[in-house]
Amino acid sequence: MMMCRVKHVTVLLAESERECARMAQLSELLKGELRRVRGASAHAHNTEYMKNVTFKFLTLPPGDERSRLIPVLQKILTLTPDETQKIQAIAKGPQMEVCGICLPLWLMGVSYVIVVTYKTTKGDKVDQFSGVRNIITRL
Repeated sequence: MMMCRVKHVTVLLAESERECARMAQLSELLKGELRRVRGASAHAHNTEYMKNVTFKFLTLPPGDERSRLIPVLQKILTLTPDETQKIQAIAKGPQMEVCGICLPLWLMGVSYVIVVTYKTTKGDKVDQFSGVRNIITRL
């Protein structure tokens, strides 16, 4: 009788250990899925933020408020010092003419592209700049 009870408890313990291992695997799977969903949500938020900053910069008149957005643009677009300097000229200069802007944003897609082209005229000198950022992300 005692031997039968020990065997029964041993079987129950083995079943309990298997169930515990299965639950640990399920927990890891769910944690991974949660990280993925949080990452996708952060990506959508970052894309929206980038769109808003870029739109604000493009629609503001030249001046201090526009210049205050340059560090933000420099960070989110990883601009080179030369590109930053040219963007600063855009932000300050009243003689800026925007030649073309393309902002296709696929919020849940694979990539987005920002193309900004501008031309400034100072006397007889014309300075042109075209910057392209193609940022590829994986969800």
